[in-house]
Amino acid sequence: MRCWGHIAILLTLCGAGGALAADNEDLVYAEKLAKAHVVHRQGYLYHIREDYDTAYKLYEKGAELGLAKPELGMGRILAFDRKNHHNYKKGLPWFIRAAAPRDISQGQGFAQAQKQAKDYLDWYCRSGAAEFPEGHPFANKPECLEGRGKALLSGKRRVKKDYAQAQAYLERAVAAGRDTARVPLAQAIELNVPPPPRNYGKIAGGIAGLLLFSILMRIFRWRQRLYWLVHKLSL
Repeated sequence: MRCWGHIAILLTLCGAGGALAADNEDLVYAEKLAKAHVVHRQGYLYHIREDYDTAYKLYEKGAELGLAKPELGMGRILAFDRKNHHNYKKGLPWFIRAAAPRDISQGQGFAQAQKQAKDYLDWYCRSGAAEFPEGHPFANKPECLEGRGKALLSGKRRVKKDYAQAQAYLERAVAAGRDTARVPLAQAIELNVPPPPRNYGKIAGGIAGLLLFSILMRIFRWRQRLYWLVHKLSL
């Protein structure tokens, strides 16, 4: 009986120790979260003043602590807020991070930040401004494939035109049942035609002909000058 009593006491102590460890982890997380909120508020003040460099550095500190709001702020600065400097590719990962689910709510503004991040991801899907990483739900979504294909076809949103890639994306969209992608797919196929091979023999011949003509003209001019000089001396 004593043995069972000792075991019961040990189990009770282990349970209490586990609960204490869990409480400590929750306390550490709460302290990190509070610090992240303070840093985010500081960054936001600089953000609305359009001091984007300072805001970005402060947001980085908040994002390192896992807060969604500064992650959203970093994405906005990189992709949208700086005039004539929209880096959609670098902004996308931060919107993905801000929209990612958390096991524990992060307090005030958390739900709003996640909703805004998801709205930005929907915009990326429609516009095709950047490529979603493999494994993300939008990477193989038919409307996102169409959006990316159209962006590669038109070159909008700072996307470099690539007709071959546009055709590949639009073919995947059509195969997934996206009928609206058929028209841009036809355009991509028409434009994705390799240029005719250059006839370098003709080009070289033309260059050689121009050089020969130039040499002959120079010789003709020197002969004219020579005849003029002989004529002048004979007078």
